[in-house]
Amino acid sequence: MPTPPPLPPTLSAVPPKKGMNVGCIIGLVLGIGIFIIGILAALAVPAATSVMKRAKQVRTHAAMKDLCFGLISYHTEYARFPATASEDMVTAEGALLKALMGQGEHNPRQVVFLDVPLAVGGKNGLLVKGDDETLVDIWGQTYRILMDVDGNGSIASPEPQQKPLTESVLVWSAGEDGDFDTWEDNLASWKPYRSTPD
Repeated sequence: MPTPPPLPPTLSAVPPKKGMNVGCIIGLVLGIGIFIIGILAALAVPAATSVMKRAKQVRTHAAMKDLCFGLISYHTEYARFPATASEDMVTAEGALLKALMGQGEHNPRQVVFLDVPLAVGGKNGLLVKGDDETLVDIWGQTYRILMDVDGNGSIASPEPQQKPLTESVLVWSAGEDGDFDTWEDNLASWKPYRSTPD
C-alpha cells in the first residue's frame, strides 16, 4: 500500500518570507500619499489666493462701470450731472447717489439709473448708516468720481502726470491697500480691466 502524502506544515512551521510585510507597504503608500497631498495643497493655496484677488478686482471694475453708466444715463435724461456744479472730485454718496437711485430733489422724475445691492459686512455695495448712503467697493472704500461738467469732452486725469482723458465720467477705487495715492493697485473705470501685480 502506498504511503500517504505528508500533511502540510502548520503556520508556525512555515519559515518567514524575506522583505516587507503588508502593514509596512500600506504605511509606505499612505506616507507617500500624504506627502503628495501636502505638495498639492502648498501649490493650490497661492493659486486660490490669486484667483480670489482677481475676482475682487473684476467685481469692483464691474461696479465702477455700472456707476459710470448710471451717471451717463442721468446726463442723457436731464442734460446735466446730478448734485454737482464743478469738475471737482466727488464721492459716490449723498445727494449724487440718491439721484442715481431714483430718489431726492435732483431726480424729479424718480428714474432709477443705478441699482446696487446692500453692502455685506460694510463692503461691496450700498452702505447705509441712518440717512447717509454710500457706495463702497469690495474693500469698503467709497468710490471717487470726476465728471465732464462743462461738456468740453475732456477730464483731467486724477492719476499724477497723465494726460487729460476724453471721457465724460471717471470712477476709481483705492484698491486693496485703501490708499488713493498709490496707483499701483488702484482700479479705474477708464482703464481696461487688468490684474494688478500680486
